[in-house]
Amino acid sequence: MTMAVSIRAACGAAVVLCAAASAAAGTTTVNVNAGIQGSGTQQIGTLTVDPDGGMQGTNTFIEAEFALGPEFAYLDVWYDFRWVNVETGYTVDGKPVDENGDGNPDDPVLGELPAIDPQPVAAGGDDDKPFYWTDEEYPSYHTEGVGTSWEDDRGEPTPGTVVITFTTYLVASSVTDSSISGSTLCLLASFTWTSTIVDGGESTEAVTGTSSAPGAAGEAQVNEALGNAGGGGFPGGWSADSDCVLSECPSVIDCVYSSEPGVYFSPSTWTNDGNEIGTTFPDGKTPEPGVPQYDSTYLPSEANDWHWSVTLPWGGTTIEVTVWVEDFAPGTDIDVEIVCSEQFTTTPTMLMVNVDKDTYTLFDGPVPIFDGTWSQYPGDLPPSLGFELAGVVRQNFVACAGDLPCPSDLNHDGQTDGADLGTLLGSWGSPGATDLNCDGTTDGADLGLLLGGWGACDCGPVDLTQSVSDAVEPFTGVACFDDDTGFSSDNEYARSFDLAAFPDTAGQVLSVMCVDVGIETNTGSNLVCTVHLYQDLDGGPPIAPGVDLFELGSQTLLVPGGYGGGILQARFPAPVAVPPDATLVASLACPPHDDGLVGMGANNDGETGPTYIRAFGCDTPEFVTVESIGFPNADWVLHVHGDVSPPPEFPAENRGIESVVIEPAGAPGLYTIGANWVAETLQSDGPKDLSTIVTYSVNGLIVGSTLQPATTAGASGPCLGTSPPCDGSECGTWNFGIVTLNGFCKKSIASVVGIEFCTCACVVLTVSEKPIPLQDGDVITVTLSPAPGSLPEQVTGDDQLTVTFQGGPVCPGEGPCFEPHPGPGCEDPLCCETVCDVEPICCELQWDLPCVQIALQFCGG
Repeated sequence: MTMAVSIRAACGAAVVLCAAASAAAGTTTVNVNAGIQGSGTQQIGTLTVDPDGGMQGTNTFIEAEFALGPEFAYLDVWYDFRWVNVETGYTVDGKPVDENGDGNPDDPVLGELPAIDPQPVAAGGDDDKPFYWTDEEYPSYHTEGVGTSWEDDRGEPTPGTVVITFTTYLVASSVTDSSISGSTLCLLASFTWTSTIVDGGESTEAVTGTSSAPGAAGEAQVNEALGNAGGGGFPGGWSADSDCVLSECPSVIDCVYSSEPGVYFSPSTWTNDGNEIGTTFPDGKTPEPGVPQYDSTYLPSEANDWHWSVTLPWGGTTIEVTVWVEDFAPGTDIDVEIVCSEQFTTTPTMLMVNVDKDTYTLFDGPVPIFDGTWSQYPGDLPPSLGFELAGVVRQNFVACAGDLPCPSDLNHDGQTDGADLGTLLGSWGSPGATDLNCDGTTDGADLGLLLGGWGACDCGPVDLTQSVSDAVEPFTGVACFDDDTGFSSDNEYARSFDLAAFPDTAGQVLSVMCVDVGIETNTGSNLVCTVHLYQDLDGGPPIAPGVDLFELGSQTLLVPGGYGGGILQARFPAPVAVPPDATLVASLACPPHDDGLVGMGANNDGETGPTYIRAFGCDTPEFVTVESIGFPNADWVLHVHGDVSPPPEFPAENRGIESVVIEPAGAPGLYTIGANWVAETLQSDGPKDLSTIVTYSVNGLIVGSTLQPATTAGASGPCLGTSPPCDGSECGTWNFGIVTLNGFCKKSIASVVGIEFCTCACVVLTVSEKPIPLQDGDVITVTLSPAPGSLPEQVTGDDQLTVTFQGGPVCPGEGPCFEPHPGPGCEDPLCCETVCDVEPICCELQWDLPCVQIALQFCGG
């Protein structure tokens, strides 16, 4: 059998067997444990420390890698795994330094020990938080869902033999868990090490101890170090805690809302883990109809299902729609547009969405009546069903409405004023969009938030526009409409911005936060449009998405029924990053209207760039200027708001693991371990050597390593840079020992937040030379490290992957067949084999809800 932990596109695979090479001496592995709510203490990963991690200048440096277990990758959504470095001792020629004479050890720079290193800003440091990496540096040393790394080297000009002692802590810092303060350092594991420098020369590092449970002693040491921080220390009331309990589903309220009056949301009558309404979940929450809370505490690391009920007014009656979303990754947003039909006035409706497969099914009661493509929903619904838009649901597991830009601007006109105050007061005591703090009701707390946001919305200092005037004048807009009904057809309006030509954005990354669009009118009912942000790949006039336009982000925008015209603002939950000097195209796309006319808001006061339009209803599938179709004075009002930052530095070359492969070696219980790993580089004129040592460990013990040659004579091609897409074209030649492969343009595996960049890369499969005995439950870690004489590794966060081996027979398994559980297989042998024949992953990874559904169908329940 072959067990692939992850599957990604690869340019080719070369299986190369080489002589085994020994691993670096002195490497130490520490099991990282954490209390998990409802599950007790669990090993969530491993921490590997290498005191001879590499060279930096003339000094060696110590390096540590924290790798999350794949089954705990979801924790990286709710928490950041950071590093806190505490200096505990400083001696010169064997004598402690005590500069202030109080009998306690000191450091000439940090002062009283123990002390946090680096220093806080108030004492001349570079950070206002006690983490080793600043917030700006952390993304370069962290790969979401995989792990994080740390490194340090020392150089002391002091004569004599200087020995500095440190304890470095791996900590969990809350991102979304309201039960843990954002200034609490949850201590998970630690290692103690020394740096020795003789007469200002080369430093030597040594690990002197490790701990998988820092406990009260570690807590006291970190708190004392925080207290010793000079010049006011770190602001924010930081403290250490050795007894934190991490949650599978932190206290994040589902901010579900609709702009439609009379639309209410509550948990559905069933949830993905089988618990019905009224059940108290492990975190103590009891879902109650009408009370917006999260639907369930069961959130697997790679996907989850959630169910929500929406009560909608319809024709004088009330109907209930259940929304069921499958394969919805934690930490991402999804917009669900609920549509209703006259046929559903009495029958409950269910909309089932599979985000991963981009499909949906619409049910009339228990009967499926239509299957469609989720990315096109509801545009691909057939007119014969008679659907009308009844409301918009926004489900967000990470940020609630109060965390979005300018949440107090309820009518999205770009400012908080009396109109928004009137809307809030009119919804007093009710849930919905006016519930700014997402506690389930509109009350005085929300009023305070609205008054605190009074005035124009702050969407960043950058304002890109080609509009001379912001006036929206009657009868100046353009729209494609149906001659028979007078209702607007589909319309998409756009403006194109060359960011290199604007002083505020030239050479910078633009993070778009808000887009203002002019709307002339909406003579019918509510219409949900979408604001798109594209990168124009050829820099010329826009043609169409998928032709020359690459979508960077989008956000829905409700145009209220009966809207009299003006400017509406679309706000992005997370800023959309635009590469430096790209051509940005911002558009407003509106679907066909069933009972009214919606058009762009414009004037004839002039513009500094053309307004574009495309509309399938008017046989114009590609963008044209409105001037070219006879409207020279239709000047659309549009503003793009955001902020800028310097462009990131892309690594010139990188190694990274994509997946681990385990195959039988011919004898029972013996297997070979392999790694599909990437060698990638930006364009270069000369050869590059990324030869790599691939090391295999089982349960923390090294069982072998392979030296894999990997060189290239140079790379070229249009894929290299920051202009997507990575088109898969050939870009250079890679040599893996005796095997030669063509490189292909692909998205880099290296983590650079917000910006996609493409490299010339190949994926090679490197396997262990000798068979390795494995048993179910063995923890396998594969690590990449530069071979002697090869280029150093610039991005280390993707150089290690840990998996749990489940290779033996799993039928029967240990859990019930009709209930989800973390392990593979279930306790009934016949049912187990039947389900796994239909869906093999149920016997490879875990017995989740889809496995239970198959069991109910084929095994009875």
